[in-house]
Amino acid sequence: MFLVPFLKKVGISNGSIRICGLIILEKLPKINKNMRLIYVQRAVLLVFVFCTFFLPNCSEQQRTNLRSTPNAIGTPCQTLVVIEDGLWNSAVGDSIRYCLGAAYPLLPAPEPMLDLTNLKFDDMRDIKFQWKNIIFIGDFESESSTAQFIKEAVGEEAIAKAKKDVNYNYATQNDRWAKNQQVAFLFANGEKNLANAISQRAKKIINKVYQSDKQMIRATAYSMGQAQGIITDLRVDLLVDLRVPGDYRIAFKDEDHFWLRKESRKADMNILIQKIPYTEGVTVDRESIIKIRNKFGKEYITSTAENTYMSTDMKSLENPIYYEETVINGNYALEARGIWKMENGFMGGAFISYLVYHKPSQSLIFMDGFVFAPEEAKRKYIQRLEVILESLDFIGTK
Repeated sequence: MFLVPFLKKVGISNGSIRICGLIILEKLPKINKNMRLIYVQRAVLLVFVFCTFFLPNCSEQQRTNLRSTPNAIGTPCQTLVVIEDGLWNSAVGDSIRYCLGAAYPLLPAPEPMLDLTNLKFDDMRDIKFQWKNIIFIGDFESESSTAQFIKEAVGEEAIAKAKKDVNYNYATQNDRWAKNQQVAFLFANGEKNLANAISQRAKKIINKVYQSDKQMIRATAYSMGQAQGIITDLRVDLLVDLRVPGDYRIAFKDEDHFWLRKESRKADMNILIQKIPYTEGVTVDRESIIKIRNKFGKEYITSTAENTYMSTDMKSLENPIYYEETVINGNYALEARGIWKMENGFMGGAFISYLVYHKPSQSLIFMDGFVFAPEEAKRKYIQRLEVILESLDFIGTK
């Protein structure tokens, strides 16, 4: 019976399988046990020989069904840029490095938005086609291998449209060579138009890479499962659902303040949560989110040194805070990113904050994730905090 799924997959009909089975079954009751075993062995051998000669003559569709699609490989933000050397060393390459390799907001030491690796199309081999995020960039006015491949991928209609409309310069394809893979095509007629296309599409490309990589980031963040006890406390005390990873503990809590903490050899990761009645006159704006953050830090977050407390660093960077409006599970939110520091101390690091407005209950939830990892890159930790905080949802309307 274990052969049936295989026989179906190679294209043998149910009727043929049933007839072969009936022939074997018809013979088996009429012979002794030893002969019955011989018949079964011969039947299996017959099927093996049949499949050996049959498979080379299978249709392309049947052979495709038998191939297993590999999983995409790579780490979060790792992106392969397939481009000719001439373009990489021109204004097009400068645009790629400036737009796609720009600094991630906002970290104590610069880290890029994407980890870029460039490669010529002619050097693409085997495992390179399995990268999770691949961007093919080509000039349709050239005869390069990359440009020819992009033309074949997007088709004649897209080529004609790109000649008429300079804003038509981008296409995507999922799972082309591997599962959970994202392939992008950036194209234009002429280097100048191609450099502009990169600038025009950079934010969309970065966002798609981030969304594509969130599954990996989420798997890392929740590798120890979920802290059901903390989740229950948040539901009861704050009327919110937040998927807290299993390796976090409660460092402090009172009626409407929670400080959650995860300590490891490499990094100290923290989550702050506070519920604020909207009737207090607090508005969802830039001034409010920093004010709430600094008040929380001054009252509750200290180090072992005397008279220390956490605050927001407003002096170290030219643009100390990065703000963006966003939505978390259908609720309007203001996001802030920047650098925190320990007043009267020597600690500091990166943070990401959200002030979320829940209209049905007329309440605000303040959430903050901050990390202390003095010898580590910070981007990966902020991204893990981000996926945790984005899981916030509200319970009920009161």
